[in-house]
Amino acid sequence: ITSQQHAQYLERLHNELAIINKLGFNDYFLIVWDIVNFAKQNHIQLGAGRGSAAGSLVAFSLGITDIDPVKFGLLFERFLNAERVQMPDIDIDWPDNRREDILAYLHQKYGQRNFAQIITFGTLAAKQALRDTARVFGVSQTMMSRISNAVPQGK
Repeated sequence: ITSQQHAQYLERLHNELAIINKLGFNDYFLIVWDIVNFAKQNHIQLGAGRGSAAGSLVAFSLGITDIDPVKFGLLFERFLNAERVQMPDIDIDWPDNRREDILAYLHQKYGQRNFAQIITFGTLAAKQALRDTARVFGVSQTMMSRISNAVPQGK
């Protein structure tokens, strides 16, 4: 990289690290790094990076994500913002058949008392579920509208 690009990366890293430190999330990043590092050492396939965390050069530098946010013009502020203090959310995708390996590692490393599983369930309204299903099966827009209009409003 050029000296100008080097300076840009260095400034970005300093800014991100200052915000992470100010908000007290150093340990969070290191724990996520530990999980990702364990997965990589044990040949557990991971996603490249999903959501706003892909905008973090610190996450990229630690190997948490594989996406260079500077190269792709992604904003750190969409992920973590000093003006809007909230817990960062780094999504890590791994195969279902390796989930137990990761959970066992976390229990062993951090202890049962310091470990919790958190999950978010998404739901779709009936009309949206019908539209999505129809689109997957190549149903025409006209037929899709007729089917979804048969569902009562608010369902």
